[in-house]
Order: sequence, then structure tokens, then C-alpha cells
Amino acid sequence: MLEITKMLVEAAGQAAEKLEQLGDSGRKYVKRGASGDLSLMGDVVSEDTIINYLKNSLDSFTVVTEEKGILKIGKGKARDYFVIDPIDGSSNYKVGLAPYTVSIAVSNSRFMSGIYSGVVYEASSGKYFWAEKNNGAYFLNSRICRRESRKDSFIVSINFSHSNAGKMASFLKNIFKKDVKIRAIGSASWEACLVAKGILDAYVEAWNRLRVVDIAAALLVLRESGIPVILDLENRDRDPILDLKERVSFIASYSDKLLDEILSALKKEH
Repeated sequence: MLEITKMLVEAAGQAAEKLEQLGDSGRKYVKRGASGDLSLMGDVVSEDTIINYLKNSLDSFTVVTEEKGILKIGKGKARDYFVIDPIDGSSNYKVGLAPYTVSIAVSNSRFMSGIYSGVVYEASSGKYFWAEKNNGAYFLNSRICRRESRKDSFIVSINFSHSNAGKMASFLKNIFKKDVKIRAIGSASWEACLVAKGILDAYVEAWNRLRVVDIAAALLVLRESGIPVILDLENRDRDPILDLKERVSFIASYSDKLLDEILSALKKEH
């Protein structure tokens, strides 16, 4: 594990511990963050914990976060961008329902292709996924090795939203068969990592609703697990910029057969 990855794991672990210590006080809305969304006290405390950890470890860096936006910290040239989601799964966290994660990725450029280390840390359990570019993906201390995919029954997790209810209903009608079961777990980063581990067969958010902070670390976990990810159905080569205004889709499947079925169902949606 690289030193930078050790830092990410420790920072995420400290933030997760703070979230659990806050209890009900962390579940109150306190302000509106740079993303425009209402922020819980837990969001603010988690993000501050991570940034303070980085301040004590690095001379200068840039953060891309839901609460502070894009912010350079320290003196001198900042080479790395730290992409932080202090709580992915805020609705789950607000009611005390796991999973909800602390997600941190680090990139050597303003684009997602520059991400070279990341951690997705489930706060309530203390379990986490991590990955390093060209060095594999891991669950705790065990490397994730891709196994043969299931052939007879699939579990697909989906990001439900009232804003795209019509399109989702059409997709579900097309994909909902005896061999496909649908789940909605509520934390995009954790759901994506469960696909990497082969627990879920696919995760689908095909309506350009996710911010890059939501899935930056999980994207690296999937890619280092050997699972391709589609971030844009119209432009498969798109390399999203690390900016809060940037929105992406996120389609990942453990099974090539299932991915074909998902893409076919999405085509019928239009």
C-alpha cells in the first residue's frame, strides 16, 4: 500500500469515527454546501476531519468537495487533487440506516483519468475498499480477484430518483425479468464496490445524476478489479473533469451478458 493510500484510509477512518460519535446531532441540517445541497452536521464534521488530517500531512493540495467546492490549501504548487465525499448515502445516514460511506480519491490532474488512489470506507462497520492505479483493488487486506459471473440469477442495484421516475419505470419494465432482481441500497460508492467484489451483479445510474465526488474512488476500485464502467452512454470516451458541476452516469456490471441486457433495456427506454 502506497503511503498516500495509507493516509486516505486513516483520514477516512477518523472521519467515520467522528460520524459515529456525533449520533443524532450529526443528522441535523446546518447549512447549504458548495454543491447547492443542504448539508448535515455530519457532512461538515466529516469533511473538516479529512481536510485537517491532510493539512497535518501535506504542504499543499487542492480539494474538490461537496461542502467547500474546489479549494487550494497550503503554500506552493499543489500537484494533487483530493476528491472528497464526506458522506455518500446522506439519506441513509440521516435515519441511521447503513450503508453510508466516506469516499476519498486522489488525482494527479483535473480529470478522473488522473485518479491513482482511492478508498471507500463504510462508516458504520469500519469496512472499506481501496485501490491503487496499476496495483489492484482490495477489500480490507484481501485483493479482489474477479471470479466467474453468475449465469442464472442477477441482482442489480439502481439509483432511484423521483426526477427520473418515468425513465426509470421504462427501464425497469424492460429489465425486470425472472432472472433479474432489483435493489436500491442508497450509497452509490458502496454499491459500486459491491459489484467489484461480485456481491451485486450490476449498478445502474444511467441518467447523469451523479457528481464526480460520489464515485471517484469507487471508479478506481472497479477499474482495478477488471470491471469496465460506463460514465456516459453517448460518449464512452468521456473523461469527466473534477468539478461539482460535472454530472455523470455510472453503469457497471460483473457479467458481460447482463451488461448487454442492461444496455438493451436502456435503448428501449428512449
